[in-house]
Amino acid sequence: MSNTAEFWAGTDPNNPNSYLTIKNIRLPSWWTSSCYWQSVTGKSYTVKYSDDLATWSNLSVPIIGDGNILSDINPTSINGVQRRIYRVFLNY
Repeated sequence: MSNTAEFWAGTDPNNPNSYLTIKNIRLPSWWTSSCYWQSVTGKSYTVKYSDDLATWSNLSVPIIGDGNILSDINPTSINGVQRRIYRVFLNY
């Protein structure tokens, strides 16, 4: 990441363990999925998903970080979906 991206993400460029990444994708209930990531206090995140890597949709409204691991649940069924890709966007 560039220094500007590190600044906006609230990560430490001198710490190799400080970066924005999805921690886990889980299937908490039948045919739904959840995305988990480490947040930074005060930063705003939006989870997006795609089934084809061409079209991306917002999973929900932006979520404000509190320094803990956050999650966003995909309430729609993924039954019949061959693959679903998630990414976490930092809103700045």
